[in-house]
Amino acid sequence: VDSVESMIPNPNEEQMRDALLLAQENCFAMGLTTVDDAGLEKGTVELIQKMHEEEVLKMRIYAMLSDNAENRDHYLREGQIKTDRLNVSSFKFYADGALGSRGACLMEPYSDVVPQHFGTILSNVEHYELYAGLLYNNGWQMNTHCIGDSANRLMLNIYAKVLGGVNDRRWRIEHAQV
Repeated sequence: VDSVESMIPNPNEEQMRDALLLAQENCFAMGLTTVDDAGLEKGTVELIQKMHEEEVLKMRIYAMLSDNAENRDHYLREGQIKTDRLNVSSFKFYADGALGSRGACLMEPYSDVVPQHFGTILSNVEHYELYAGLLYNNGWQMNTHCIGDSANRLMLNIYAKVLGGVNDRRWRIEHAQV
């Protein structure tokens, strides 16, 4: 097997449409009219736009784009999307992994695994610094998954450097646990 993608095929457009409509039905049944969705791809955003234009998808969606080359190249060039039902103005980054897998990046080593295991930062620091600057200069929000205290410290230092004080950019850390 070459990859996970070859084992689990991506859904086609009809399956995606059905899934979005079912999700909308379930959310509306619970009284939810707006959802945030983190880590969307360009094709999914385009389908959501199309379904909004067709007026079959009525749910409001705050979409965070996945941090990948296709999304960055397209949306940093084309800009944000803000309609009455769709807000695409942020990117979702991942600084570290989860505690259970011992991937959250900590300042002190894990006490229950190989000595001196601190977890993992998922990209090099230059990646986060580069894209934080580009997002800031283009008016985008940066949302970062950080579980461990070391990952949080790293990203908060980058945020402080790039944001430079008082502002209303609403950059955020998601899933902080330690």
